[in-house]
Amino acid sequence: MKKIKTTAKYISLLCLISCNPETKDQKSILVTTTPASITGDYQVILRPLNNHLAGWIPNGKSELKIDDKTLSIKSWIDDSSAVTHRQFILKGSRCPTLEDDKNKDGVIDIIETVRVSGKIILPLDNNLQVQLGPLDQYPFGNFAYDQEISLKDLEEDLRQPDSNPDDHVIKLTPREFLSFENKVMIVLGINEKTILPDLTQNLDGVSPQLSIPIVCGLIKKTDEL
Repeated sequence: MKKIKTTAKYISLLCLISCNPETKDQKSILVTTTPASITGDYQVILRPLNNHLAGWIPNGKSELKIDDKTLSIKSWIDDSSAVTHRQFILKGSRCPTLEDDKNKDGVIDIIETVRVSGKIILPLDNNLQVQLGPLDQYPFGNFAYDQEISLKDLEEDLRQPDSNPDDHVIKLTPREFLSFENKVMIVLGINEKTILPDLTQNLDGVSPQLSIPIVCGLIKKTDEL
């Protein structure tokens, strides 16, 4: 009987240690859930989409550098269309294909793109301090884009309440960590005179032509290419 009582006390002590959130062991477990650092160099090879619409094959490249304090982004696009090119980082992890042309009009429009590539997490305009800026603050024609932002400022903005949950721009969720690896980057915009199918969908406040994705790629760490 004495042996049984001793074992019971031992089990009770183990339970008390494992269930107490203030114990040293429990604190160590919580710390290990912190995600790996996002610092490093990233690259995106931007491959053509919808190039049959303009008779030109656009292409480009983007580089992201992240240190402890700053996100720097540089992009280059070779494209014949002298139009505003809106560029975005999306929340998803794959670019669309012709199989995603659900209305079968021969065009992968922006709405079909966000359905498979995710909503917009970061518009790459001339002011990265705020997620939603004027629609005209984007590069034009063949462009070289070079911007940077404080990671602290970026994350603070992305954790603000979503003012319009029904649009195509999204915030970070409360439990979501900021990351860029395997996110989708796209660039939009073809000649405004291009005739498009009637079913082509567009962004709010932007013409169907300037809403057409022209290149897309996945963000990869350079040591994984």
